[in-house]
Parts: sequence; C-alpha cells; structure tokens
Amino acid sequence: MTVDAATTHRDAPPPIDLAGHFRDLARMLLPALLIGVLVGGGVFAYLSAQTKQYSASVVTQVTTQGEIVAGDAFVEQLRAPFQELATDDGVLSQVLTQVSTGWTTSELSSHLTLTPGTAPSLLTFTATADNPRTAQQVARAMVAAVAQANEANAARDVARRVDQIDASIAFEQARNGRLAAGSDARTQSDARLAELRAQRDQIAGAGGNQLTVLSVPEASSSPVSPKPMSTALVAGIVAVIVAAELLVLARGRLGTRNNRIWARRVAHKYGARLLVAGPGPFDASKLLYGELAHRHRRGRSAAILTGESADAVDVVVPGGSAEEWGQRVEKGALVDDWWRDVDLGDLVAAVVVISVRGRDRTTTTDSLAQLADLGATRYLVLQTRRGGRTRRGTKGKTA
Repeated sequence: MTVDAATTHRDAPPPIDLAGHFRDLARMLLPALLIGVLVGGGVFAYLSAQTKQYSASVVTQVTTQGEIVAGDAFVEQLRAPFQELATDDGVLSQVLTQVSTGWTTSELSSHLTLTPGTAPSLLTFTATADNPRTAQQVARAMVAAVAQANEANAARDVARRVDQIDASIAFEQARNGRLAAGSDARTQSDARLAELRAQRDQIAGAGGNQLTVLSVPEASSSPVSPKPMSTALVAGIVAVIVAAELLVLARGRLGTRNNRIWARRVAHKYGARLLVAGPGPFDASKLLYGELAHRHRRGRSAAILTGESADAVDVVVPGGSAEEWGQRVEKGALVDDWWRDVDLGDLVAAVVVISVRGRDRTTTTDSLAQLADLGATRYLVLQTRRGGRTRRGTKGKTA
C-alpha cells in the first residue's frame, strides 16, 4: 500500500503535492518521450532541408576629432549615425550594386547585424550568406558604403555651416565699410570679422567622425545557421515537458475511469489522504480505529464507503467487536444515499474505497466534498490491479 498525500484539517488548504505531481509526470514519461522524439525529428528534418548560412565580420573603428567621453550616452551617440546608415535604403542599394546576391534591400538588411565592440569606438559589421565568400564581400561592401555615406553627410554639414558663416562675414564687411576709421565701432567690427574668419577656417578644416577598417577576421568555414541538431534537441526537450504536462492534465480531468492521477488531484482538492492498495480485501482497521481513539471526545463513529468494482473492505477489532468498544463503523456504497444511514454528528473518519476498474468519478468527488464539509478525516483508497509497495506517509504532509 502506498501513501501519497495527506491532510486532515478542514480549514487548512492542502499543501501543493509537488512530489506526487512529479510521479505523475514520470508515469507519462514514455508517451511524452515518443512525442518529443517525433517533434525533435521533425524539426531536425525541416532545418536540415534549409539553406545553410555562413557569416563574415569586419571590425571597424570610429575615429573622432574630439576626445572620447566615458558614458553610455556618448558612446551611443558616437555609433548611432553609422547604425542608422546601415539601414538606409540608399546605402543598401549601393551594396547590392557591388555584390550580386539577388536580394532586395529588406532581405539584405535581414542578413546584416551591427554589434558594439569591446571598446567604445569599435563597431563590428557581420553579414550572412549562403557561402563564406559572398558573406565577406557583403560585409566589406557594407562598411565601404556606410563610410562613404557618412563622409558625404559630414561634407554636406560642413558646407552648410561654412555658407552660414560666409553670409555673416559678408554682412559684417558691409557694415564695417560704413564705419569711420579709428572709431571704437570700427575696431569692434574688425575684431568680429577676424573671429568669423577664424571660425570659418576651423570648420572648413574639420571633418566629421570617420569609419575605418580595423580588422577583417576569416569568414566562418562552418554554417552558423540553421543548427539542426541543437535546435531539434531543445525542441524535443520542450515537447517532452509540454506533452507530459498535457497528458497528466488529460488523465486527471478527462475520461470516466478512475486512475492514480485523477485520484491524486481530487484527494488534494478535498483534503483527503490518498492510499494506493493492491487488489483484494482492504483492511481499514488501522486507519479507522487510530482516528477513533484520538477523536473519542468528538464522537466514535466512522464510515466505509465503497465505489464501483471495489473489493471488500475488512474491519478487524482486536479484543472484541466495535460495539463493545463503543465504536460504530458504518458501511455503505457511494451510489446510495449513505449520509442517511451514517450518524453524521459523531462521524470522525471516513474511508472511500474505489477501484481502477470503476467509472465512478462523479460520485467519489461528490462524497469527498460532503465529507470535507463535515470536517471528518478523509481517506481515499485506490485499489489497483497489482499489489503496491508499502510506504509510510506523514500526516499533514505531502509524500
């Protein structure tokens, strides 16, 4: 006989029976493994038929005219223009004119990734393609196109700023010519012109941040995706876990025949102690008279309720009959109105005996719910087709 779970207090919520749940999962392990093998095999076959992808990388460095300032905000501002240019349709179209891939700009973008390097000024361009040579060509062309577009943007910005300063210089020169020589206003205007010319020379000589190639590692000789074996293994493991949980859920909630998984669930729900016994007569003496001896102040009545196809239940009282000890043990069937024949006021314990051959889930559940409302100690005995090993459980704890 196997004791699986126990709780007796009517107001205390039953503990979560994790150990019992894991045992239920173990019982569903074989069909779950078969499902996992099928899922993993299907994923492996599907990925093996896909085109293999190889990768190539180019490590670049962002050089700036100023000093690099520590901090995430500055680093992101330093890299942001190049990351934006890598998604620009014009830059992508330029790469496609240099490397024959047959891709669209959106497909090319999906084959490119930019990742920060180990230093704030480093930026790695990675391209994937169906062969290493094409991947490396795409990565190199992408770096060149981004660098060229960045230089064009920087030159345009410099030209715009120079034009603005030239306009300011022309305005100040016209004003300067109308001022009297040697006057304070003329002196201030001359100083303003000198400042504007110096500012113009500085801007015209300065360029924006530059992108230069730092290193070009060797392209990968083995495919980076797909990875059929590792992906199929993960998919198979996930499928085993999910399938086992779903099978346990189905066994505990669907169908009409009694089984361990369902019995464990209803016993936990209604605070009953679940015992798994082998076929043949079941001796309930130790259960009932132990409870009667401890509950004599409340009452001395117990009940044995048998379900469909359950074997006989024996009650042996050492040293005399139940009546001689002042104890009453009533027997009834789950399908009958057993509560009419049992003294519910003195009831302290009840044993519900069902069989895996029976299909009386509804009557069992209803009876356990009634007994829980009465506050009696509840035992649910599930008789199996084979004998079970005996293992003692601790009252009020999950075995």
